[in-house]
Amino acid sequence: MSVRPPVIKRLFAQSSNRCAFPMCTDPIVDGELVLGEICHIAAASAQGPRYDARQSDEVRNGFDNLILLCPTHHKVVDADLEAYTVDRLLKMKADHEKAATAVPDQQASDGALLILDNSVRSHNQSGGVTAQTVNAGTINLSSSSAADDRTTKAVERLWQIILDLKSAFSDLTFVDSILTPDELNRYFSGADSHPLFDSARLYRSQDVIIEKMKGANFAKGEMERPFVSPRLWAIFWCIQAIYGRTAMLYALSFKKRSYDDWRSDHGIDQHLRAVLPIKTVDEVRQQTHSLQSLLGLLESLFTDAARPSRSPWPPNIPLPLK
Repeated sequence: MSVRPPVIKRLFAQSSNRCAFPMCTDPIVDGELVLGEICHIAAASAQGPRYDARQSDEVRNGFDNLILLCPTHHKVVDADLEAYTVDRLLKMKADHEKAATAVPDQQASDGALLILDNSVRSHNQSGGVTAQTVNAGTINLSSSSAADDRTTKAVERLWQIILDLKSAFSDLTFVDSILTPDELNRYFSGADSHPLFDSARLYRSQDVIIEKMKGANFAKGEMERPFVSPRLWAIFWCIQAIYGRTAMLYALSFKKRSYDDWRSDHGIDQHLRAVLPIKTVDEVRQQTHSLQSLLGLLESLFTDAARPSRSPWPPNIPLPLK
């Protein structure tokens, strides 16, 4: 038994056309493209995550057991069953639908038709219905070889942006690798000074941060999004968000006169949880000098995800931070 069209329509109508994962704003449908996925809270098959043998097929494929997620967060919730239990996903779904703005009926019908037309049985998720993302036909490429070439170029351009960000914010990672949070707090509070702190002074001005981001051409990354996998894009987005957000926290630290530690920042935490297992995120946040190591780990994830012959999820990654 598959998910019935009226159920898909109701899901989309109550979604605000957004992924239900907290803080995520990725659309389910973007124009004629279906970017989101239908996730079974309790799996559709016995091999799937959170499977409940007591459910009937009707309940299993019914509205209450389904949630719309972006591809990245679909993978996240199915990869960490300890953190994402049935109860937690039911609450996530309820909170999202409670806060959502209802999608107009005609838009809901159109969205449901797109999701239905583009739905395929997933080979990676056990029993879920996965919406197709952009493919060669959608972007009018003439052959699979052309599609591979375009994907390769997209990956190279995103990697170049990552390298440019790394260069632009090298002073930021340098300061984090040398000074402890306590030493940085004494600096921002005015209780201590040292030539090593000079690299941080650039970030008094938010304009400097904007110029650094622009200099790395981060905005051009959006042009490459249709040509790479959702997983690769999520990692790229996480890397650039960490650079920008950490720099912004430095600027706020000058205003607050106390160190706003990126390890305790909710925004960075959410970005990391989108691409890393929760246990890995927790380990990262417990390290004293970890920004550079964290970014190196994310770069390794990016290069792994860029290799089509490898399955990048779930990541089996040693944590090179100690």
